Amino acid sequence: MTERASRSPSPTFAASQAPWWLALLLAGAACSGPATTAHDGNAAGGGVTGAGGSSSGAGNAGATSSAGPELALGGSATTTPVGVDGGSACVATESAATLEPIYLAFAFDVSGSMGDDDSAYGDDHKRALKWDPVVSATGSFFGDPSSSGIHASLTFFPIDAGKDERCDPGSYAKPDVELTELPSATFAAALDKVQPDRGGTPTLAVVSGVISSMQDVLAQHPNAKHALVLVSDGEPQSCKDNDISSIEAAVAKVKDQLPTYVIGVANPSGDDNVKALDRIALAGGTEHAFIVATGDPAATKRAFAKAVDSIRQTSVSCSVPLPTPPDGQKLDPSKVNVSYTAGQKMLLIYDPDCARSDGWRYDDASNPSSVELCAPSCASVEQAKSATLSVEFGCATFTKPPR
Repeated sequence: MTERASRSPSPTFAASQAPWWLALLLAGAACSGPATTAHDGNAAGGGVTGAGGSSSGAGNAGATSSAGPELALGGSATTTPVGVDGGSACVATESAATLEPIYLAFAFDVSGSMGDDDSAYGDDHKRALKWDPVVSATGSFFGDPSSSGIHASLTFFPIDAGKDERCDPGSYAKPDVELTELPSATFAAALDKVQPDRGGTPTLAVVSGVISSMQDVLAQHPNAKHALVLVSDGEPQSCKDNDISSIEAAVAKVKDQLPTYVIGVANPSGDDNVKALDRIALAGGTEHAFIVATGDPAATKRAFAKAVDSIRQTSVSCSVPLPTPPDGQKLDPSKVNVSYTAGQKMLLIYDPDCARSDGWRYDDASNPSSVELCAPSCASVEQAKSATLSVEFGCATFTKPPR
């Protein structure tokens, strides 16, 4: 399992391709009818014990699976028998579910230093070495079928206007590309039209504007994953109070709901221009910036693509909201089991400490509202080419594998 605010991308990129959509079956049970699956003494007979709370993502930070969006309830109900001890049986009420998308808001630097070949910016041929591979990798991400399950927006900064407008957060409250379901060719078309020839780097203004633009999304999808992705090649320039400390304060205020990831695009001559960007990432809850070297266009494109993929991976959540029990029934936390099917059915084991490789736990054992897969279990489900995840209610919880 991962924590939304504390988990951060690894400097060593992982770039495997994994599906975004997992079909989820949630089951709520009452006892009657013939048994179909025998449970034994490995199951918990009384109330579930152990500490609750959100789990740490440390065990999954370096996983090579691609992240998926948070699970959300929905769909129609069916009835399936589930067995219990002693010959009695549970009839499970299942609810099909869909996944809540990830929402990524990109703020993309189009200042002259990103690609203007004017030698005044320090490097000749910067467009070919820096701008072109970064734009190509960005456009590919937005159009890649593996980005299914993500909604993204794109805001260019600075705007092509006078200083007062460039420095106004309101100028960035409406994205150049509104939140759009991926894959989409709209982003590549927008990137092709913009030119890296604008003056100044009003980072505080764009960060503030994008945070403002995401407030409605945060309110409408409180259980989804959201993130701001800042792509820039240097420290903020021009505009009042536009410094690293001010930006740190702005992103720190929303890091729990909207963590800030930073991709720093170094100059071909070195990375001194992007060293301070680590501070923004740290304040935004993601610990460090991804620094992408330039000079070799093919290597730059690969590195940028891996940075974005790593950000996507850290947005995973394997938290399953508990459904409302069927009419006339009360949720019994000691009678819940979790499994997933990918070719064959795999039973997961209740483990409040998440010490097992096949464990799950509650968000709060004393008053649970969701089921959380522990990091290795989460990674296994993500890597499956196709999988159904089931939460079954009414049968004693397994606290160790059945014999």
